[in-house]
Amino acid sequence: MATVTVKIPDKNTPGFARRLYRAAQFQERVKSEGFTPDLVSGMIEFMADYIEGDKEQAKEYLWDCTETQFNELLGAVGGSTEQIPPPKLEPTVTP
Repeated sequence: MATVTVKIPDKNTPGFARRLYRAAQFQERVKSEGFTPDLVSGMIEFMADYIEGDKEQAKEYLWDCTETQFNELLGAVGGSTEQIPPPKLEPTVTP
């Protein structure tokens, strides 16, 4: 397999909420529908944007990667909702 360069966003990369939203959508769909062909295809499309080079080649890489690689990439790109504390019921104000 050829070398693949993945552009993993960090905490300073713009678009965090968009990535988190997409990842959360996938998580909710897995919970409610299980893994469907449409869901997996959408995940491939989402993650292919973070692989440098030709998008079609990126998608082929994702179709052929291991379960561990796939899950690690999805977590790295989308962030993990488990790492985000739930919002407090009452807002706090700092003077």
